[in-house]
Amino acid sequence: MPLVVDIDSNVKSAADNLFSGYGMDTAEAIKFFVYTAVKTNSVPFTFANSYELKQSMADAIKDTEDNTNLYGPFDTTEEMFNALLED
Repeated sequence: MPLVVDIDSNVKSAADNLFSGYGMDTAEAIKFFVYTAVKTNSVPFTFANSYELKQSMADAIKDTEDNTNLYGPFDTTEEMFNALLED
């Protein structure tokens, strides 16, 4: 069954350039990611700094509970990604 993912054209172009260096296109890279995740029952990469990630997640959860430092709502995912990429 096909999977359709909307990606900003600038991000898609950058991804195409990145993955072509590994001999694959973006669709193949996404398939590789998903198949590897299923096969290993894990996310197939590590996060650079797990302490900072945990603290960031804790801060995000607190912000959500306190309804502070939130962005949106957004009408489209493109608006959301544009807001995220502005920082």
